[in-house]
Amino acid sequence: MLENPLHRNDETHLSDETFGELIADSFRSRNIGPDDAILLVARSAEEATKIRDDIEAALGDSLSDLSIYTGDQSALPYQPNSFDAVIHDNPSRGILQRHKPLYETSAVTKVDGPLYYRAPNYLAHSNAVSSVKLFVLGWEDHEDPQVAAILTIQRSHSIHSMNRSETTDSETNTLSDYLDSDE
Repeated sequence: MLENPLHRNDETHLSDETFGELIADSFRSRNIGPDDAILLVARSAEEATKIRDDIEAALGDSLSDLSIYTGDQSALPYQPNSFDAVIHDNPSRGILQRHKPLYETSAVTKVDGPLYYRAPNYLAHSNAVSSVKLFVLGWEDHEDPQVAAILTIQRSHSIHSMNRSETTDSETNTLSDYLDSDE
């Protein structure tokens, strides 16, 4: 097991809510409004639209300052600390393919800002973030479960200034490594 797992927490939940509904609930509790600068990074325009529509339906309001990006997730075209909140749908399954996009999205999120992260099966991590809550989605319909996390940016960084040992402190951890609370 991990000696000091980055995302150690007591807030792990099985959820029947959509990713968008989880985000909307957090927006309310964090007082994130429609005029805050929000970035949505998704695998496709169709998936971005679905996530946006789910959030807006749950909020009962439109997100007027929402930027959507569906390009290469390993090289975002934004400056560090550009967004109050970032929503990240990471479809990657490979080790570096799932970590580098998280480093990119955490770099463009302002310090103390939330990063809403969803990926298949594995939770990527970065030393720049801490976890507030973890969720397992899609478990009750016998779907391929997805991991969702509400992360908080702990320190400002640029993806270009991070070194390999700083960013990939684990390349083999699975969800069960983060859920085990017996340590």
